Amino acid sequence: DVHSHDLFNPQVEVKHATLMKTLLCVPIKHMLDSSRTVGVLEVVNKRSADAFLVSDVKKLDFIAGLISDSFNRHRWKALEGFQSFGDNEALSLISEVMPAGGEEQTSDSSRQLSFGKMQLPEGRVLSIAQLQSLNFSALDHSGEELVGLVEPVFEHAGCIQHCQIPTDRLRTWAGLVKKGYRDNHFHNWFHGFSVFQMCYFQLSTSSMAATLTSLEATGLLISSLCHDLDHPGFNNAFMIDSCSFLALRYNDVSVLENHHASLACELLRREPSAIQSGLDAASQKAVRRIMIRCILDTDMAHHGEMCKKLQSSPSLDDKQLILSSCIHSCDLSAQVLPWNTAAKWEEMISMEFVNQACEEKQAGRSPAPFMNFEMTDLKQRGKLQRDFLDFVLFPLWDPLTQLVPELRPCYRNLLKNRSMYEHRWNTGEEPSHQSRCRRVSF
Repeated sequence: DVHSHDLFNPQVEVKHATLMKTLLCVPIKHMLDSSRTVGVLEVVNKRSADAFLVSDVKKLDFIAGLISDSFNRHRWKALEGFQSFGDNEALSLISEVMPAGGEEQTSDSSRQLSFGKMQLPEGRVLSIAQLQSLNFSALDHSGEELVGLVEPVFEHAGCIQHCQIPTDRLRTWAGLVKKGYRDNHFHNWFHGFSVFQMCYFQLSTSSMAATLTSLEATGLLISSLCHDLDHPGFNNAFMIDSCSFLALRYNDVSVLENHHASLACELLRREPSAIQSGLDAASQKAVRRIMIRCILDTDMAHHGEMCKKLQSSPSLDDKQLILSSCIHSCDLSAQVLPWNTAAKWEEMISMEFVNQACEEKQAGRSPAPFMNFEMTDLKQRGKLQRDFLDFVLFPLWDPLTQLVPELRPCYRNLLKNRSMYEHRWNTGEEPSHQSRCRRVSF
């Protein structure tokens, strides 16, 4: 009987013209911060009984969770649509990411992707499970150690066997790819290998591989390792605004991505690193098409459209969407890793942003607000990275991991890491061990 409860307000009955007998209220919690209540779900006058039961509470809790998830999914769209919010840093970040399958093969490369036995380099204490884990960090290994891990991944994915990749050329190719990366703070060989390893992680631990052939997987893995070759440490906007040679060559369209794809294809034309030489001509062309499309789809200009495609797809059965979403999400996977690793990558990208902002100021141009900060300002960095997760990563990783449930741990790590950046923003300090171990509700 709601009338016997001290907190019941009889005026509610007058407002809704309803006589209330029983009432059940469940809070709708903030998806990213369970300590915040963003709404209340109420049901009144249960028809089949005189009182609500524990089972009713559980059902209502589930519905409240769905509502919270829906709020969170579409929250980034609200900020995009309402310029009056006035958060210049977040708006500049959104504007950065929201701008206005192959021929028939005659070789064994058309076989469905399957994973076999992995042979790891001698002298390395590293298990298959570590490479197939979110706990793997390229930053824990030397550059040469990572070069030595390229061949085992291709071997385990069946690419060497089914696409007839010469192992001597594969080793040469991996070494040349490493040399093709500049010594930037973030866009370096370690980032390139991290994206490669994350693609392997997605293929080997999820249902994605079931729809791909060995040829498509080979194209994807090649693309992931080469996707940022010769990256200058500046973004496309910088290259265009500075009238760089690359911007003139590629007519201001996906400037860096076109450059990376061109270099990746050029490596395959050199005899010592022609790892596709065992394929017939049609299959070689198919690999090149896959590489170009995948690398071009890492351009953040396509991010918003890809998020919409993932949100509207009932299932992930479109091969090109699988390839593109795989490499793009892997390119944006640093923050789905455990906090200790994610925080290192945040520091590295922050250093690269600060460097670009400095160059732009010296050239008399205004840096994007999300790049204009001081490395020592941990509070501001926390806010900027939290915005990046909210408006860029969650709209990608949430629908992707709903379509591929095996990848849902990536989303849960995002939630945990977001609370860490929220702590930085609120306190200006690094999270303590206690706050890092705090349970996060999903």
